[in-house]
Amino acid sequence: LGIRDGKWKMMVNEELNRTELYDIDADWAETTNLAGANPDVVMVLTKKVLAWKRSLPTEPPTHCFSRLRVAQRK
Repeated sequence: LGIRDGKWKMMVNEELNRTELYDIDADWAETTNLAGANPDVVMVLTKKVLAWKRSLPTEPPTHCFSRLRVAQRK
């Protein structure tokens, strides 16, 4: 999962045990992971990205299915 907020760009894996945080204003090439030095930023951005993930639908809308798939679901 990834999120950008102002100067920050953060990526975190699904298990939340690997986090990368970059100041993209100062480090556009993303060479220095600042996650360990900025735990408060990581916490705020993690909450935001998880809230976004929870807001996603778990199933595609039914109008996205082909006629064949709709017939198979009946």
